[in-house]
Amino acid sequence: MTSDNKYFWASSVTGVFKVKIAPEMKLVGYKYRDINWQFHGAYAFVDQDDLYYAAGNDNIIVWGNSNRTDPESPIEQVAGNKI
Repeated sequence: MTSDNKYFWASSVTGVFKVKIAPEMKLVGYKYRDINWQFHGAYAFVDQDDLYYAAGNDNIIVWGNSNRTDPESPIEQVAGNKI
């Protein structure tokens, strides 16, 4: 959940998405990554800057909004590290 409690981030084996939850649930962004069965995002979290951290089998990838002041702007990869 983002710091303003209006959006949540999630991930799947193919990408990352964000959803606006009020006044009704609406998909506002999706970033196709690839098909990677090692990437699950099971222990993901959003930090105080609304960056989404998602773990895979051997990495952590950080995702954010391409425009930091617009939560509905396209999703981009901000950082990533192999473990």
